[in-house]
Amino acid sequence: MAKKKVIIIGGGMAGMTAALIAAENGAKVTVLERNDKIGKKILVTGNGRCNISNRYMNGKHYHSLSQSLFSPIYSQFDLEKTQAFMEKIGIDLIENEEGKLYPQSLQSSSVVKALLYRGEELGIDFQYQQRILDIEYTTKFRVSGSEKNFYGDYVLIATGGKSYSTTGSSGDGYTIAKNFGHKIINPMPSIVQLVTEGENQKSLKGLKVEGKVQLIREDNDNLVREEDGEILFTDYGLSGPAILQISTKVAPLLLENIPLKICIDFFPNKREDVVDQDLINRFKRFPTRCIERALNGYIHHRLILPLLKTVGLDGGKTVSQITKQERQTLVFGLKNYTHQVKDTYFWNQAQVTKGGISCKEVSMMSLESLYQPKLYFAGEVLDMDGDCGGYNLQWAISSGAVVAKHILESI
Repeated sequence: MAKKKVIIIGGGMAGMTAALIAAENGAKVTVLERNDKIGKKILVTGNGRCNISNRYMNGKHYHSLSQSLFSPIYSQFDLEKTQAFMEKIGIDLIENEEGKLYPQSLQSSSVVKALLYRGEELGIDFQYQQRILDIEYTTKFRVSGSEKNFYGDYVLIATGGKSYSTTGSSGDGYTIAKNFGHKIINPMPSIVQLVTEGENQKSLKGLKVEGKVQLIREDNDNLVREEDGEILFTDYGLSGPAILQISTKVAPLLLENIPLKICIDFFPNKREDVVDQDLINRFKRFPTRCIERALNGYIHHRLILPLLKTVGLDGGKTVSQITKQERQTLVFGLKNYTHQVKDTYFWNQAQVTKGGISCKEVSMMSLESLYQPKLYFAGEVLDMDGDCGGYNLQWAISSGAVVAKHILESI
């Protein structure tokens, strides 16, 4: 029997996972990569350490604007199979904070090299700097590249979304999908810094604090999402792990012109009455100090004046002159430091794309196009995005593996 000829467009994690599994099981695989090497986006994941997956894998960490495909796909290629796959190519995983799984080397480059080395051993045909101009299907696929044509029985689109455009993610996969009749859910930046407006924002640039962040709709005061963790103040707004997590909900709401605000709680483990008692005790200890000096050591010194200005208190006022109402206003500010959300930051800073090819238009078990047989999609090009913490790479691995499995099983 002739070997199945599989063309994979995109040499990221989804495309390479599919390529290795397909080639290992007898398929003839060609990988068309737009860049001059594979895995360019993998190199920047996990701050260069490549957060491959997470011990606490769960569907609640995934988002889709059309239909969730996480469970039917992950159930076919779960964490256990992912670990076995990684070990097979020479990557042993270690667990770090919050269940995050990294290569033992803590180097993204190790993962890229492992994928490439195994691909070369399996005889995969790597074609670099190939931008796809067109795809046609008669009895088989003809893929028109920037330099020549490629022919195959099956095609997998694993081109990624639009995030981190400097790594080659240009949205080309969307154009291909549209040519076959697929609907594209409006691509939006996710896991991205936020542009905000707040009191003395620029003066806090570079400050890192721990706290709880709440994303709240201003039109109805409903809580959209909350996260605990590090918050980084920037000259344009807010960043840091906690902000990146809640950003997954921001773009679609802003697109609907829904006003949003972020409330930061600097003391998430203390109720307001406890914080109030803290202030009463401090003020009793230093009755002659001005409020600015009395707060020194209680919160970061760079926060003191911006916070006082926000709540309308004079930093030079002696604590013995502070009224109960003024003190409680200060307590509220410590538990609800507010910024208005204006926008998401630049596309080239977004780690993930929200939106993409509608999940309603692919098979929930194989990710095969419902409009074009033998055409498949995997990874970020689909309308499926995950939280920070290894969830997006796990989706790429699981979806790429499932596509390879179904191609190999097809008649």
